[in-house]
Amino acid sequence: MEFIPYQKVTITTDLSKGQVIDRLRERVGQRTTLLGTDRRIFSGRLINDKFDLSLNKNYMNSWTPEITGTITEKGETTEINATLKSSSFAIGATIIFILIGLTMLTYEIIDFNGFNNLSWMPFFFPFFIYGLCWFGFNLDADKSIDGLIEITKGELK
Repeated sequence: MEFIPYQKVTITTDLSKGQVIDRLRERVGQRTTLLGTDRRIFSGRLINDKFDLSLNKNYMNSWTPEITGTITEKGETTEINATLKSSSFAIGATIIFILIGLTMLTYEIIDFNGFNNLSWMPFFFPFFIYGLCWFGFNLDADKSIDGLIEITKGELK
């Protein structure tokens, strides 16, 4: 079971490696400030056949996946191998908030004085934060994968 949001995808396309690189160069802008995003789908870097991208959007999501990958030619087709993962900062912040929630839960269990004074928030707080992490990641992971498929005119392998 995976505890940290993470996806590996392979996209195959009939375009040549050069065409895929050209199409990515056309649609990848420079990294921008918080909400001053480029009109392009992705921002990031494309160096030779390797890329490091993130999805441009007009809303904030700390768990937006960072996309790293390579472009390789396999006979008649081209494969784009991409890894989507949350930033280290987002994972670190999530872990800190989960630990705070577990500390609150431990205190609630130790200080248990009967069900009349029981606070239910410490029981749900760690799960809420963890669920928020997965929801935020998957919300933009699907959009990122769809954007890569659209750019490369490919399909998931």
